[in-house]
Amino acid sequence: FTIADFVADRRAPTPSAAAEIAVFEYDDAQEEVLYAFRRMADLTQAHLMRAKNDLLRLSAPFTDPLSLVKPYEQRREKLTVRLLAAEEKGWEKRQSDLTLLAGKLDTLSPLKVLKRGYAVAKNTAGHTVKSVTEVREGDRLSLTLSDGTILTEVVKS
Repeated sequence: FTIADFVADRRAPTPSAAAEIAVFEYDDAQEEVLYAFRRMADLTQAHLMRAKNDLLRLSAPFTDPLSLVKPYEQRREKLTVRLLAAEEKGWEKRQSDLTLLAGKLDTLSPLKVLKRGYAVAKNTAGHTVKSVTEVREGDRLSLTLSDGTILTEVVKS
């Protein structure tokens, strides 16, 4: 035995045996390559099957597009009902406000004021007389009352 024998992975009794060990058999190599090829084909096939199953599982919701929309349909209906109720309530409030304002406007109507005994005095130019200082004795005025107009002359101012 030599030192090289102790550090070698394999030991051969003769140089011819060592050559046989060092050089592989073609049939054995071909068999190893075929085994590796089959193993690689099996692994590839298994990977493709897993990918196909994942694709089928993930694409299932998309086969029926309505299934994607159904959860939101009930929410849309509830929001539509709320919107219509809010719109109706807003409409009623605006109508109530309008009625209130119409009542106030009616109270301030010049015709209502005239019915309470007031009159509107206008000079011959058609301008409303707002003060005693705007008229003199002898001026002619038209007085508008609730039921008509009176022509008058200022006797004293």
